[in-house]
Amino acid sequence: MGVYLTSGYRSEQDITKPETNDAYQYFGKCSHGGPYDDSKSDIAAGGINKEGTDPVLAPHHYHHVQAAELAILSTELFLSSSGYGLLNKSGEEAYRKLLNLGTGATLAFVIDVSGSMRDEILAVQEEAIEIIRETNGTYDAPYNYVVVPFSDPDVGPFIVTEDPQKCIDFIASLSPYGGGDCPELCNTGLEIAILNSLPGSQIYVFTDASDKDRSKAEEVAALAQTRQCRVDYILTGTCTVASLHDNDANSFNQQQHRQRREDILFSDSYSAISQKSGGTVYETEKENIGEVTEIIQIGLGSSKVTLLKWTGNAAGNDTNVDFLVDTTVSEFSVSMTGSEAAPNITLIDPSGKQVQFNGTNVEVVVNVDFILAITATLPDVGLWTISLNDMQNYKIDVIAQSTVDFSYQFLETDDQGVTFPAIGSPIAGQLTLLSINVVGREQIGNADSVTLVTSDGRYLMNYMLEQASSRDDDVFITTITTPIEPFTVRLNGGDLDGNLFSRLMPTQIQAQSFKLDFVSAASGDLTPGGTQVVQFILRNEGVNDTFTISASTDNPDEVSVTVMPRLVFLTRKQHVEGNMTFMAKDTTAAGTISTATLFASSSSGATTSLVTSQAVVEPDTEVLDVIRPECAIISTESTCTGDMMDADNCADHQWQIVFEATEEGSGINAIEVFPLANSTEYELDTYTLFFANGSYKSDCCCPLVTINIRDFYGNLGQCSVDYYASIANTTDPPPCLPQPPPRPTTSTIKPNTTMLPKPVDDGLSSGAIAGITVAGVLVAVIILVTLIFVCKKMSANKKISSNGANTKEDAHEHNNPAYSYDVEHTYGNIEH
Repeated sequence: MGVYLTSGYRSEQDITKPETNDAYQYFGKCSHGGPYDDSKSDIAAGGINKEGTDPVLAPHHYHHVQAAELAILSTELFLSSSGYGLLNKSGEEAYRKLLNLGTGATLAFVIDVSGSMRDEILAVQEEAIEIIRETNGTYDAPYNYVVVPFSDPDVGPFIVTEDPQKCIDFIASLSPYGGGDCPELCNTGLEIAILNSLPGSQIYVFTDASDKDRSKAEEVAALAQTRQCRVDYILTGTCTVASLHDNDANSFNQQQHRQRREDILFSDSYSAISQKSGGTVYETEKENIGEVTEIIQIGLGSSKVTLLKWTGNAAGNDTNVDFLVDTTVSEFSVSMTGSEAAPNITLIDPSGKQVQFNGTNVEVVVNVDFILAITATLPDVGLWTISLNDMQNYKIDVIAQSTVDFSYQFLETDDQGVTFPAIGSPIAGQLTLLSINVVGREQIGNADSVTLVTSDGRYLMNYMLEQASSRDDDVFITTITTPIEPFTVRLNGGDLDGNLFSRLMPTQIQAQSFKLDFVSAASGDLTPGGTQVVQFILRNEGVNDTFTISASTDNPDEVSVTVMPRLVFLTRKQHVEGNMTFMAKDTTAAGTISTATLFASSSSGATTSLVTSQAVVEPDTEVLDVIRPECAIISTESTCTGDMMDADNCADHQWQIVFEATEEGSGINAIEVFPLANSTEYELDTYTLFFANGSYKSDCCCPLVTINIRDFYGNLGQCSVDYYASIANTTDPPPCLPQPPPRPTTSTIKPNTTMLPKPVDDGLSSGAIAGITVAGVLVAVIILVTLIFVCKKMSANKKISSNGANTKEDAHEHNNPAYSYDVEHTYGNIEH
């Protein structure tokens, strides 16, 4: 009997381990086992999990490597096997979006296109197009581009593309229109940009108006925090108090509804979103917009890291702000805004000398209105100081060019001891596991600790780090007590030369008193015109409070979403379960991917967000499909003649075809190619729901191929090439086809008639008839006894090796430890 890999039952799952039906109590279904599995004491006792190499946690730890390798192989086949993998089924673009496989970051613009934004649009077009052209094909090029125009009442259409020229063409096509009443739908446009951007991306918002959809501000801020997207605003105005209540759409009164920057403060929601996301609000005059857009260049690039983010009130010459420069930093930029006047600062290098602006290695990038930005190249290593020389509020960012950075995750551990990434913000006052992943670990000496820092630079707490495992020297962990006050995370350590270094993740973290989570997978498929339900749970860990629940999608024109309940009162430690429902329009195409975000807000305004797994619109199989897929050979290269198919030299001759498949009904479900042998090569170049093409290559030892295209209703389209058919009657089949069985011989052994009496045809005697009857009865008895024996044997085997194929877990039998043997049968999923 061979050794196989399988899985076992575990307590607290949605399926219970069946009781044994063995009279001797020796055999039963297998348990997962380990310290967190209560079913391990049930017959058959013990466990078979192979989750690791620790014998305490994994009873079958000695099979871990084999199980892990098989799991990896199965995952690769599921994701990328030719013809059947998820990649080929969904197409590359949908596949990358579904699994969030974009590398690098998104460059996103959210642009107010109302009538008064003509100057800003021209400046954005000039700067954005220049940036795209300069970075195209370089290491600093973004992974993709997102552009979302907005005004009121329209948002969009918007573009998400990896093609730089398509982005340039879209930006160039923007022109101002409408916008009679001042407030615009800025937050709606920003939400779409965040949902369509990669995590950790940079988003720039250009507007001269307040936000009409201010009620969405907390949700958008929470979404930006969750996806760690930094939002910078470039503002050239805002709305008067009167205009906020005046919805007159006459463009004639437009200038009466907007005020210049120096006359009124910008929207509080813009400040809140930028601060929580780690961004900044830059205010300027319309005539200076072209110069201010230069600040976009500072934050761009694949190796940009944050050294400092500080917000505070300067108290004259006594206010100094410090930051560290290490040996991996090749350049840094300081950008800042003053609340009342142009910044008045002194920059001091590690030697204590004052740095002259516009010197050899220092350049002033922006110096207009209340904004100052300078860049220093090849800076000295050590502690730099920004000395603030006046009395006003400052916002300061120091961004550097370096290949050393970090990311972090908050982790949770369930009752079974399994650790997984936490969803949403951590709970205030609770112990929380923090995981740090250091990028460029080989370029630093050590990562020592993390510091929780407030926006004004105060240190809330410092925690020492320890390496997560001996295998991953770039992953560190620590346990923190989550503070109530908003904070950012700073990593501290030393470079290879022993110099101190630090990196800051500028996204602000606000601990919460409630938790939002999903409790079930989506119910059924989402089809055009149909719905799909996902259950969620909201737990209140704080004081009695009222919560508002809402949701949105990144493509509301294709798939919308609703929630129930929308308003709920919860006492401390109380929870409520609800439903979030995806609704696809009748016209939504199969293959459309929709990402929904679920929000919960307390009455105090604290907000958390949860981004769901994407919903994929499937073909509507309720609609009858009787159309066969089409398959066609669109090109051939070489051929096989009879001589070329000779077994002695067939391997010396090659042939190749290219085929194309189209489907107009339910979609392509499977592509089957026959035969496949060692001498054949089959490759799919394109595989989408309604189109596929590929190639087949072989030598003349296999001179034929058949390609079957099946849709979701089983309709079959077929195309083939067969060079063997013309000579099929003159030679044996080629080696890649099953060979016919050997022909039976026709010779017979004749009796020796000289030794036998000549037969007489007198019919059967009574004795012969009796003999035949007795023999027949004996044969019948033997057959019956044999059948009974076989059936009993099969029944016994079934008791020993029943696989429970209809259960969620594989349910093979496992013997009592007192009669233990190390054999596992496989009939279900791999557990590793």
